[in-house]
Amino acid sequence: MLSTPLLRFDLARGAVEPAYLDDRHSSLVRALLLHHEAFLGARWRELDDALEGARDIADHEPRLVAGLRRVIEESVDLKAEAPAEPRRVRETVFELGRRDLDLEAREVHRRAAERLGISPAEVAGALYADLRDEKRVRLARPLPPTAAVISRYNLRLLQGLLLRAERLRIELHGQARAVYRFAKLHGLIVEAKEEAAGGLILEVTGPLSIFRRTLKYGRALACFLPACAAAGRFRLEARLFIRGMEGRLTVTQADRVLSTHGPLRFFDSKVEERFFKDFARLGSRWEVSREASLITTSQGAFLPDFTFRPRDDPSVSVDLEIVGFWTRGYLERKRRLAEELADRRVIFCVNEGLGCGEDWFPARAIRYSRRVPAEKVLEALEGCVEDRRGQLPFGQNNPR
Repeated sequence: MLSTPLLRFDLARGAVEPAYLDDRHSSLVRALLLHHEAFLGARWRELDDALEGARDIADHEPRLVAGLRRVIEESVDLKAEAPAEPRRVRETVFELGRRDLDLEAREVHRRAAERLGISPAEVAGALYADLRDEKRVRLARPLPPTAAVISRYNLRLLQGLLLRAERLRIELHGQARAVYRFAKLHGLIVEAKEEAAGGLILEVTGPLSIFRRTLKYGRALACFLPACAAAGRFRLEARLFIRGMEGRLTVTQADRVLSTHGPLRFFDSKVEERFFKDFARLGSRWEVSREASLITTSQGAFLPDFTFRPRDDPSVSVDLEIVGFWTRGYLERKRRLAEELADRRVIFCVNEGLGCGEDWFPARAIRYSRRVPAEKVLEALEGCVEDRRGQLPFGQNNPR
């Protein structure tokens, strides 16, 4: 995503209008791509100097050029290339220089070359080869075509703006449950409500509401954003605070900023996948499956991560919800939601390392750090069966 200084937008009557690019910017993008191709293998400072002096590039807004370079350079890999490790070369040169302050630099390099087994010229070249300006321009992947750069820029611009969001409201029609699931898998703080027309409204907490791990949460939101394109129709509204101003950003399928960005593959998070495998290895009497439908309550919609049923009594079911990022208010809403599910048993597992407010946990939550403790979940499942009240909103209390 683009950093705040690189964001280009207009603010009129409280509405944020992103400065998206189109085909009119193709010549500038092509010029930037050609320069990056021409300087493959050269030092980074040489590419930098060439771009600074290119009239067809320098005539454009610096913030626009910097943003496009950021997108193009996602494919660039800067490498320190030297016959000896630069830090070792510096240590050798500085040590020899301190021994005899009257030695000329040429003689210091010669003696260092003898010790390191390279030539004096290679010593001079390797001395600062690990600094950014001296690194060589290589490609981590092929440079994208012009149209792809423009498309990625627009997406990175939108992602950068949403990093300054306090809260997002997304109306989805078509593949709504899949998009909601995708938001959950990326660990976003999200609540869902079903519309009468069959759509889904997602209320997503924005990065500005997070007290810790803001950048990590913003990246999770950025990864989720293209998934909105999976819906046939969508409307995204966000309240932004940026550069001392407040505004409302609106994005729909008509803007086409996400039209070329199909949703990322719907895969399990590493935490969920690891838990599933850990639980399967326990060889318990419980079968685990994913819940495909939303559970609607007056508090909103609830889609648990896993549903468990004992093989000897399939009529019993227990739901498991894994909570990544959270705030105290979010967990309180989850608690009220669970309490309303009178005919369902729900276990909550809360990541103690991704709390975004006070260091506070529900008294009966299963805490986890890097992996959900499968043994503790199994204990909670058996406790659900024994609990004659039929409700276990926050699982069994347990040590870390």
